[in-house]
Amino acid sequence: MAWEIRVNSLIKILFSILFLITCTISAENELETGEKYTRELKGGETDTWEIELDKDEFVYIRVMQSDLDIILKLFDPAKNLLIEHDSPNGENGYENLTFHTITEGVYSLEISVFEEDSPRGSYTIELIKVEKSATDIPGKIDQMLAAYSTDENPGASIAVLKDGEIVYSKGVGTANFEYDIPITENTIFHIASVSKQFTAFAIAMLSRNGIISLNDDIRKYIPEIHDFGYVITISNLLYHTSGLRDQWNLLSMSGWRMDDVITKDHILNMIGNQQQLNFVPGDELLYCNTGYTLLAEIVERVTGEKFSAWMKKNVFEPLGMDNTLFYDDHTKIVKNRAYSYTFSGKEGYKKRVLNYANVGATSLFTTATDLTKWIRNFENPVVGDERVMALMNKTGRLNNGDHLSYAFGQGHNVFRGVEYWSHGGADAGYRSWMGRFPEEHLGIVVLSNYDAFAPARIGHRIAALFIPEPELNDEEGSQPDEEKSKLKSEESEQKPDETIVDPKLLEIYSGNYKIDEGIVACIRHEKERLTGQLAGDEKHDLIPMNDSTFVIGDMESPQLTIIFHPGENDRCDSILIREGKRQFTGRRVKTFNPSGEELNEFCGIYYSFETYTRYDIKAESDTLKLCHIKAGKYAMHPAEYDNFIADIWFMRDIKFTRNLDDRVDGFLASNGRVRNLRFDKIKFCPVKEEYPRK
Repeated sequence: MAWEIRVNSLIKILFSILFLITCTISAENELETGEKYTRELKGGETDTWEIELDKDEFVYIRVMQSDLDIILKLFDPAKNLLIEHDSPNGENGYENLTFHTITEGVYSLEISVFEEDSPRGSYTIELIKVEKSATDIPGKIDQMLAAYSTDENPGASIAVLKDGEIVYSKGVGTANFEYDIPITENTIFHIASVSKQFTAFAIAMLSRNGIISLNDDIRKYIPEIHDFGYVITISNLLYHTSGLRDQWNLLSMSGWRMDDVITKDHILNMIGNQQQLNFVPGDELLYCNTGYTLLAEIVERVTGEKFSAWMKKNVFEPLGMDNTLFYDDHTKIVKNRAYSYTFSGKEGYKKRVLNYANVGATSLFTTATDLTKWIRNFENPVVGDERVMALMNKTGRLNNGDHLSYAFGQGHNVFRGVEYWSHGGADAGYRSWMGRFPEEHLGIVVLSNYDAFAPARIGHRIAALFIPEPELNDEEGSQPDEEKSKLKSEESEQKPDETIVDPKLLEIYSGNYKIDEGIVACIRHEKERLTGQLAGDEKHDLIPMNDSTFVIGDMESPQLTIIFHPGENDRCDSILIREGKRQFTGRRVKTFNPSGEELNEFCGIYYSFETYTRYDIKAESDTLKLCHIKAGKYAMHPAEYDNFIADIWFMRDIKFTRNLDDRVDGFLASNGRVRNLRFDKIKFCPVKEEYPRK
């Protein structure tokens, strides 16, 4: 009897504990505004959170990662996947999820870890805001910016021009954390490569006035440029078809940091010492900042004035752009300037310092409202005339006759069937995008001082408020309204249902593919998905369209399309990469696994006479290490015979060369925008010699 009493008591206790645990889990998995929840996860685990919502509500959820790279998946009440979101922040920083509801009910958010073998880490989740979806355009844009509308984070300044009038102008977030200065519509930003169209405009005006010709050889104005045996024209510089090596890539290969003081003279000295081109001028389009630095220098030499002064007098002052200047002096004080930031885990936001003292390719300082005056000038010219504006919109052409979608510092694109002109920019923590939609008399400017901000994404979502989806006629298979209804996301990528690809195929596709001389695409099978990385570029998820076709970017407007060509014996020997109208073939490189002793023949001291730069290559623990006194030390992985891929973007692809005696005598380094920069082997480097750590 006593035994039965003890058993019954134990059962009651267990049921009580189970009841408490169940209640605790249920309570903890329901998100409520004003509450902050902290959880731990490791690879292979998933947390699910639920939130009951009404129809037509705007929701903002913020997740802080701490030593975890997490993925967010949002499901509607019918358990349909609506959003899958993973920002480029990696293990640190916020994942901001904003969306509008279409139906009422319980929405669920799954949180999982990107890497299956990831150790345990933590995250904090908050339901920041639930409110009625805005019905007017200013309110809708405000909700797009909800994640940046506090003084706790960097932010953005946005201006929208419609039919010649500013219909939205606002700044959110913080411009300077040290003094708690907010961003306003008058805050000045560095706009990076959006600067290029202003430089191109100066060239268009000089060409219109007969001072220069677009067909002029650039050595007519800058004779210190090496004679490569080909004529490089001003037009080649404008359209990125010059074949010149990119200035930022070259400086990085030379050991410069991007937060070093970099002047125009530094760049001109570097370019003047180059002895080879990436390709024959006019044969390809390869984005090249060098060309626009040279264009600004040409303006200076033909006008006899500093480029910044000429632009102020001839462009900015006539347009009333009073808060705009080309910043050619890194010590110059600029009032109302925003500084740029990045997020660094537990340390919070940190400065991303920029000390550029060069102009042309970058370094325009301006405000969002000043840029609306620039956009307005395209429709009603105050500076320049119709012929200059027509020249600004003239796209280029390659030697083979192929048309380009790039004009004078502007890209030509189509959005929802409407043509538009745009350009983006990214330097340090600054992010910028400006788009003109002439048919709609619409202009959009998005400027930010946070490196995780996506200005083009916000810009296109603002454009969608003014430009409706094109209607399908019956022959095109129009869909019922209920089938067209989809949840809209402001800050997170909305993904249609993706094709599920057999993991065996993903493994077959994984490998290194040589696209061009010096350009290697690294395709990897990681956690049931493919990732792709070009030399000199960041890693991207490859989104499957079918079993063999994948895209990088938005599925509706992909940046790149990659098509795999699997062959016999479970092999994929080649890929096709499409970028707009351009396409490239890549071949799989053969496996190359040199032994520890064989690695010694690659060890040595190497020197580039074109960049005055030394690298040491050493063998450590059966791995080659690429060493630079300033840049640090990086592992080199064998790709194919005499070809290695280094763990640093600016020396990504290294191909060793041999003399007639079959001895290694140097290597050619490439990184996408620099191809085959020569380094000569000048000395054998002892394997055990000490070297500064990375």
